[in-house]
Amino acid sequence: MVPVYLDANTSDPGWQSVWQSVAKPDGDYVPHNQDAAHPVRWFLSDGAGGTGFFAADWARHLCEHLPAKPFQTKEAVTEWFEKLRVPFFNAKRSEAAQSFSDILDDYDREGSSATLLAVWPIANKQIQVLHYGDSAAFLLDRQGHLKQRTTALIDFTEPPWLLHSNESLLPEHLHLNIWPVAEGDTLLLASDALAQWLLIQFTLREPALQPELDAVLATPYGLGNQIIYCQQQHEPALTLPDLLHHLAEMCATEAAFCTFTTNLYQRGQLALDDYTLRLCLRTPTS
Repeated sequence: MVPVYLDANTSDPGWQSVWQSVAKPDGDYVPHNQDAAHPVRWFLSDGAGGTGFFAADWARHLCEHLPAKPFQTKEAVTEWFEKLRVPFFNAKRSEAAQSFSDILDDYDREGSSATLLAVWPIANKQIQVLHYGDSAAFLLDRQGHLKQRTTALIDFTEPPWLLHSNESLLPEHLHLNIWPVAEGDTLLLASDALAQWLLIQFTLREPALQPELDAVLATPYGLGNQIIYCQQQHEPALTLPDLLHHLAEMCATEAAFCTFTTNLYQRGQLALDDYTLRLCLRTPTS
């Protein structure tokens, strides 16, 4: 892994990180990546191309304008978002008026939509996690046991809450939490399709999580097909620490990550989507 960016006010240097982001395997569907990830900070946004307009621009705008230092309160997040969204909405409305005047009414009604996931390493071996929507973060210990997560598998059976450029955020769907970390922990940040796949892999290797698979299979949601393919192709000898190591290797280059995700999609384990993944390893500090 390569060293991760650390803000000047972060006194904890014990992290390494790798990441990749690629567009959908089926380029005829949407030929460009609507996910956005900051190149050094742990920020991820999934532009919702199925609703609204300028999804990729909105996702990138969110990632580029998050502060280097963590928010102190949810109210601070709300204030930041309000100052950010209005100029973006107005600028894109002007752009639409010049080039796509026929969509103005739709744009006024729908705006642009995206998820937001951000993590900041902070003092005392902790991280702050900001979460809105279905991009997800997971924290695992060195044995691969799931310690913390923003999202459960059943959450993907409901439409996600999104940040809209034409609306204020809903505080009840904004999550801002502190997670303690230990040496050897691995933090994963993933856009929704990969987050689903990761959760399935965790549950296949953690008997205590099996009821979560059963609960999703009992719903009419299409995620059940992915679960069945993952079950049929499951490799029990591949432990969670081995899987994490393999994921880090696949994130070493864009080509490797593209081949990895395309293979999973072709085998029915991944939904058709853009794929973004960041792995962060808490390393010894002495």
